[in-house]
Amino acid sequence: MTQYSQGSPLAAVRLRNWPPGRAAAFKLMVSHLQDIVNSSLASQVEQSSDREFSSFIPKIPDQNIEGSVDFRSVRFTWTPPLVDDLLFFELEISRNQFFNNIDQTVTTPDPAYTFSNLIDAQIYYVRLRIVTTQPFVGPWSDTIQVTTPIARVITHTNNSTTSVNVTTGTFATLFTFSATDFIDGVAWWSLDYEFSAINAGGNVFYWADAEFLWLVDGNQQGPSFFLTSFDSTSVSSPQHMHSASLGTVIIPSFAFVKTGSFFQVPFSITKGSHTIELQARLLNNHPTVGELTFSPIQPTYGSSCTLTFRNFATFNINLGAI
Repeated sequence: MTQYSQGSPLAAVRLRNWPPGRAAAFKLMVSHLQDIVNSSLASQVEQSSDREFSSFIPKIPDQNIEGSVDFRSVRFTWTPPLVDDLLFFELEISRNQFFNNIDQTVTTPDPAYTFSNLIDAQIYYVRLRIVTTQPFVGPWSDTIQVTTPIARVITHTNNSTTSVNVTTGTFATLFTFSATDFIDGVAWWSLDYEFSAINAGGNVFYWADAEFLWLVDGNQQGPSFFLTSFDSTSVSSPQHMHSASLGTVIIPSFAFVKTGSFFQVPFSITKGSHTIELQARLLNNHPTVGELTFSPIQPTYGSSCTLTFRNFATFNINLGAI
């Protein structure tokens, strides 16, 4: 009778004697090989027509399955029963409760899956089961019924007119809007404005230069933007800009009021409560007379400014409706 005795674990000894780097690389290689084998096996089982039903494979119970519905998508998570040779989970989704026509059949090794690109306001039926390495398939779960929502658009408007002075080089909040009914998707807004330099009187040319930015929940959203405005009081003087032969120069009174609309570029937003803020600061704290001189007969000051705004409107739409 041939007898076999257990030899010394040479492979283990050698592995223990390897430098740490080589041992780690070997273990990583083995892990990758195992992933490749499992992936190949899963692909073969998925495409195989020889899968057999086994009553020994447990059914995934209803109480272990959770679902959430969003616009044009449905996500499921579940806690599977313990199966030693589990390979993957198979899911089917159909608009027919008897699954005569299958919209999608998918497999996943993870106990979670999201069906995307579904139809608006549509009833869907979903079921799932376990597939093992043999390959065997277990019983389908009970059918789950879900309904996707219809496309939604949320708008808010505020037509009141408000005027605010910007007087310092530190950002200050000029406008705030809050709402609790934002939906998952994209949002943007618009705001009409008038921007002007404040004329403090005297024979002075006033210049206002300001920086603005939007914040959502305290974080800047989109790039900063800038506005400039001028204001002057009419003066006359024997001085002139170019030549003494020009005689008296008269600079008329004028006010350059910048008007327009702020438009926020659409961005992704989540469902729930959000606060929108408009902040601004002066970029031209220039108290020195003549620091920004455009005319020899008028000192130039960097001035504070006034922003008047009205017709604020927000738009919020589901991502799938774009």
